[in-house]
Amino acid sequence: LGAQICYSLADNGANVLVNGRNKIKVENIVKKIRKRKLKAESIIFDVTNKKEIKNSLKKIKYLNVIINN
Repeated sequence: LGAQICYSLADNGANVLVNGRNKIKVENIVKKIRKRKLKAESIIFDVTNKKEIKNSLKKIKYLNVIINN
């Protein structure tokens, strides 16, 4: 379901930041979006780890929406 949400957002003009713990799965989603000439980036962290969240969010300059699936 999460991947489908990413594809739908990208199809509708969003610059998607794909997150997950599994780098391979996340990168595959990003590659599929980019193949469609749409915008996507990846960021790898565990949403249950406060330290990882804090460190990762420092890298994000701008964010409109977070969808936690």
